[in-house]
Amino acid sequence: MVSDAGRPVAGPVLSVRTVGGYVLVTVAGVVGPGDIKQLRADLAVQAGGGARLVVDLSGVEFGDLTLGVGMLAGVRNRVIEAGGSLLLVVDETLSLALRRIGVYEAIGAHASLAEIDDVLA
Repeated sequence: MVSDAGRPVAGPVLSVRTVGGYVLVTVAGVVGPGDIKQLRADLAVQAGGGARLVVDLSGVEFGDLTLGVGMLAGVRNRVIEAGGSLLLVVDETLSLALRRIGVYEAIGAHASLAEIDDVLA
């Protein structure tokens, strides 16, 4: 990932906005093993208070998919425990990993924001 000044950006970059009653968190960049804990904490903050959360991960590259999937499962559990809901937008690589372990539907994964719009309609 490159900043506006043309320098590489270390770790993932998050942007947060409210769209139609949901908190949309867009994550971009490379998420390495050292970034997982902070990303989990950042998403947990957004999930507080029973938020309806949509996390767009389509611009993310996980350095370790196993850690990424584990982190997403943990975030999902926190969101549910707080009375909220979670939907994910995932790229093809993460989609395949989630399908391979049989949690694609259970974790709330979707291929695009447009697909999520259809679910929310």
